[in-house]
Amino acid sequence: MTKPGEKSEEDQVDHEWVIDRVAHKRYQSDEFTTYKNPDGPQKWTKSAGKVDGEDQYPDIVGVTKKGVVGIIAEIETAEDLDDEEAQQWKRYTRLPTTPNFYLYVPKSEIDKVKKLMEKHNVTVKGLRGYEKTDNDIKIIEY
Repeated sequence: MTKPGEKSEEDQVDHEWVIDRVAHKRYQSDEFTTYKNPDGPQKWTKSAGKVDGEDQYPDIVGVTKKGVVGIIAEIETAEDLDDEEAQQWKRYTRLPTTPNFYLYVPKSEIDKVKKLMEKHNVTVKGLRGYEKTDNDIKIIEY
C-alpha cells in the first residue's frame, strides 16, 4: 500500500482527479453530504468511523441527513493494488455502521483486484472499473 505522502506527485494528482470525478458523477445527491479524503492526513475531512480504535478515511464518505455514514468509496490507482491495500479494504468492511462500500479501480486491473478481494475475503457493495478519457472518466460496473 502506498502510504500518504509516498505516492509520486503524478500519481497523487491523478488519484485526486479521479476522486473528484467519481464524487461528481456518482455521489452528488440531496440525500447525503459527500466528503472527500484525498491523499494525506492534512487533506482528510471526514472519518467513516473507527475500526480497532482507529479512524478510517476512505476517499469518499457519504453522510445521510441523520448524520449516519451511508456510503463509502475507495479509489485506487494501479500503483496501490497490493495485499496491504486489500487489508485496508477489509478494515472498511468492518466499520460499525456497515456503510455501502464501493471500490473503484483502473479497468485494466479488475482481474488483479478480484483475486486480492478473494484472497482477503473482502466483499463490497459494488466493484467499479474506471477508464480515463480526455477530460472525464468512464465508470464500468462489475
